[in-house]
Amino acid sequence: LKGLLDCDGVKVADACIPVSRVAVVGGDGKSYIPAALAAGADTFVSGRIGYNTMVEATEMGINLLEAGHFFTEHPVTSFFLALLHRLDREMYIEVRSSNNIRLI
Repeated sequence: LKGLLDCDGVKVADACIPVSRVAVVGGDGKSYIPAALAAGADTFVSGRIGYNTMVEATEMGINLLEAGHFFTEHPVTSFFLALLHRLDREMYIEVRSSNNIRLI
């Protein structure tokens, strides 16, 4: 996941469940964990999950990975940029592609 998102680090709550179906939500996505479980996901990736939720991963029966807001949100900006340009070719849109929060 670090390589795919080009992020500095990933927090992992390993529920010891083999990974076969992954749900992904950009940004703060912990409220979507029940929907991911209902959809049959065994692994959930989000930008922000939170300590208490990560601790409860085994009880919930799902692997949790927290990769950071920027790294889970930035990959979809080009999709939304293209979508907005199809609606209005003259619309000015600026995408910031910098992240000043780093693990050291």
